Amino acid sequence: MSRRGVLFACFVSLLAVGACKDKEVVSSDEVFDRSTLLVQVSDALLLPAFDSLATSAEELRNSVEHFSKTAKAEDLLIAQVAWFKAFRHFQATRMFNFGPSETSLLGDHNENLGTWPIDTAEVESRIESADTKMQDFRRDTRGFGALEYLLFEPQVLVHFQGPLAALRFSYLNELAKDIRQWSARLKNDWLVYSPSFKHDVGKSAGSSTSELYNHWIQSYELLKNYKVALPAGLQVGQTAAAPNLVESPFAHASMQSIKWQLMKLEAIWYGIGIDGKEGIGFDDYLQKATGGEALRNEIIAQWAAIHKVLYPIDDTVKLSELVVNDPAKAEAIFTELQKMTRFIKGDMSSILGIAITYSSGDGD
Repeated sequence: MSRRGVLFACFVSLLAVGACKDKEVVSSDEVFDRSTLLVQVSDALLLPAFDSLATSAEELRNSVEHFSKTAKAEDLLIAQVAWFKAFRHFQATRMFNFGPSETSLLGDHNENLGTWPIDTAEVESRIESADTKMQDFRRDTRGFGALEYLLFEPQVLVHFQGPLAALRFSYLNELAKDIRQWSARLKNDWLVYSPSFKHDVGKSAGSSTSELYNHWIQSYELLKNYKVALPAGLQVGQTAAAPNLVESPFAHASMQSIKWQLMKLEAIWYGIGIDGKEGIGFDDYLQKATGGEALRNEIIAQWAAIHKVLYPIDDTVKLSELVVNDPAKAEAIFTELQKMTRFIKGDMSSILGIAITYSSGDGD
């Protein structure tokens, strides 16, 4: 495995491996009906997110298959657009990385569909050796990142010609097929699991509320630490920006990905469904808890502070260039994201009485 592959394998481990902390939490008043939160998340956010991912993954698979038959530039463009659509929908599922999402022996759906950076040398080696296995632990050779590499790398049309073209198309199709299979299974499994999720109204470790809360924070930290801080060179031990470690180095969707995922994280906070209507969210839960109103207001103000530094940056800006040419903007984004961590991970845990059951390894 390349150094980059090893790096991210470590990052994923920090986020994905549960390690309970011996931390006392103060119980909040039991006046909030948690079933209302779980129903809103399940029916208005979670299930629609996995449904959209499955639909867009099917469209992506079809467009890739069509391109493999024609090798035309116009069909490549259609496949690229389909990749963007599916990649965006994937960001809306990253915070639901529990339950059916983590039952595979190969790891959870975040690891299998969203690992980065991709080991491009190993991808090329697999193509040359006609190795199209997707059922292994080389997650840095598949998923959206590997498909992005084959569809967006600078010499894409040239590389889909010549003696290795058939092998390259074969690997391309297997990548798209694997994404489609994961997405279809997740949609179906969550439909089956959803009633149990909604009816488990406790808040102890392993309950629906605990799993939702902990993975919501984990997803936020993945965004903060690895989508932003890592390429910006702001992680502990880094001495310079690492533009090669952006999430989307070939399609240049890294900045958009940050916004897409953050929007869905915020939607859980406010309970905003896919239809844009606001329902029951963590903000309502916190408002009902003793001492929660002040913290709720602080968190709302911090969402606004994040918006102020993030959203003025145009979606077309390449994060790999921003962290080098305008590092102050990247640092400002990280700073405001970091301020939120204390609120949602420390203070909110104490007030709601929900234990943090994982360790991110970053000291927050």
